[in-house]
Parts: sequence; structure tokens; C-alpha cells
Amino acid sequence: MRDKEILKNAVTVFEKNTDIAANITKRQTNNIKNLNYRADAIIEITWGDQKYELIAEVKNVINRPAVGLIIDLFKRAPQNTVLVAPYINPNIAEDLKRNHIQFMDTAGNAFINKPPFYVYLKGQKLPADIEMDAVKNIFNSAGLRIVYALLCNPAIINKNYRDIAKEAEVALGTVHNLLQQINKTGYLVDTGQQGRRLIRVKDLLSQWVTEYPNQLRPNLLLGRYQTDRVEWWKDVRIREYGGLWGGEVAAYKLTQYLKPFKVTIYMSENHNEFLLANKLRRDKNGNIEILEIFRTDDNNQANIDTVHPILIYADLMALADNRAVETARMIYDKEIAGLIGQD
Repeated sequence: MRDKEILKNAVTVFEKNTDIAANITKRQTNNIKNLNYRADAIIEITWGDQKYELIAEVKNVINRPAVGLIIDLFKRAPQNTVLVAPYINPNIAEDLKRNHIQFMDTAGNAFINKPPFYVYLKGQKLPADIEMDAVKNIFNSAGLRIVYALLCNPAIINKNYRDIAKEAEVALGTVHNLLQQINKTGYLVDTGQQGRRLIRVKDLLSQWVTEYPNQLRPNLLLGRYQTDRVEWWKDVRIREYGGLWGGEVAAYKLTQYLKPFKVTIYMSENHNEFLLANKLRRDKNGNIEILEIFRTDDNNQANIDTVHPILIYADLMALADNRAVETARMIYDKEIAGLIGQD
């Protein structure tokens, strides 16, 4: 569903389930009450003779990996902001409520806390015929690889398909289909002689970070391991084994802020030498995870031993831990914001 459809359906169902009047009074409003915040819409709810304004933040997908992103977003949003989504399951509803995040969805789940006005509904299910994921054709495994390459290096959008496929390390035919889908969903414009350009890049990044842990990351896992040594990774020259640090270790190297508990490494399938040299033993519950590196030129500077900041950011957000989310925001502000721009 598109944003407008999600918003309209959610407000309609909210009215039906609560018998409380709700209206969309404005759409895409900039600089809400001089707070320098862009809203997707303003929703006005009426309770008795009282009226309440809610600032709507519409999201296409709300799943477990998205929770960290939402928590971070709402820390910076105006206090009367409400999350509007196609569907919010009961467990995520509890997480959002615990973090004081108001929400409503198209199934009728809602949490609004504007004392004395209070609504909390969860467990409502979507009709079977409603399609929740409007961008599923982009965010499959191959699509995520291509979108990642475009986010890391936006300039490649104007290269030929063969070059884009090479940089994203996917089949040539996949690129043509993916760019068509990106164009249909409003993330790409073709300006003719001036070439193609990604737009709504912040939203595209948000969608990528949300889908990566579910659609691509599980397929990259090569194994989990354990060791008795503490902070063993500090002495490892990971590039000598063809690898790069991700997750918490990479975040520590960039910020010196988050003390790593889980060690994430991206490297090739042939990593036996690395395991032997560092005395790592296989353990399905181990806190060391090795994932297949899926963009080999992620950081081609010899003095950098981490994956791209976007991938570090995604790894941290997937943890949905407050300290990890806080560190992810530091990395976003320092390393990513300038890359993706403001549109």
C-alpha cells in the first residue's frame, strides 16, 4: 500500500473500532510549529468537546528489525507524533507502547495516550486479501544487494547495467528489473540527458535497513563460533584473512562508544585459516558470527577494516537495543547523513 492509502485506511478503521472521530486535516506538512520537522500528515481526533492534533509518521513495513529505527526516529520527533503502518503485531505493539510510541494501523490496532484520552487496542488482524508489503519486488535478496550498492555509491546509478551488476555482484538481468521496480515505487527519476537520480533516499535507506535482517542477512550466515579469550578481536588484522568487521566491533572502531558483546565478521566462505589462527570453535549459540561478504569493495582503502557505515548501521539497528540504537545514530550523523543527502 502507498502512504496515502495506509493513512486513509488506518484513520477509517480507528474511527470504526473506537467510535471516536478522526480526520486527516493536512498532508505532507513541513516545519511543524517551527520544530523543523516534516510530517506525512496531521490527524485531528475529537473526544467530547476536546480536539487533539497528532503528527502522522507513515511507514510501509513494521517488523522486528524496524523497531530500533522507530525508537530512534521518535526520540527526535515531536511529542504528539503517531506511527501509522499497515500492520503492527501484538509483540511489536507492546514494544512500542513500552517506549511511549503512539501508533495506529490498518487492522485497527492503536495506542494513543493524550491524558485524559487513552486508547490501546492490539491483536486485531488484517483481512487476508490485503497486501502489506508494497515494495517486496525491490527488497528480495538480489534487490537488497543492488540497493545497497546504490546507497553506498549513488553515482553508479548512471553507469550501464553491466557495471552496476558488477559493483553489486549480481546477475546482469537482475539490474534491469530492479531499476524498473525502483522507478515504479518512486525512488528513482530519469531526467533524460541529465541521467537517472535516486530520490527519497532517506526512506529508501530506512526500507533497506528494515528488510536486510530478514531477507538477506540470514542467507549470508556462514557459522557461529565461540572463544574463551576476551577482546581477542583487538589484535586481529582482519584484512589479512580477506575479511571486514561489522556490527558492534565496527561500531566500536568508528566511535569508541559501544563496548562489543557480539562479534560480527564479513568474509569469504573460505575462512578455515582464520578460525585456526584465532582458535575459534563452532558453537550455534556463540557470540561470534561470520557472514559472507557480499560487496567485496565495501571498503577498498587499506587502512580501513570495517564494512561500509550503512551496513554497520543496519547491524546495530537490528539489535533493537537502546545503546546499539544510540551508537547507530552517532554513525548515521557522522558517516551517512552527508552521503544520502536530505531529500
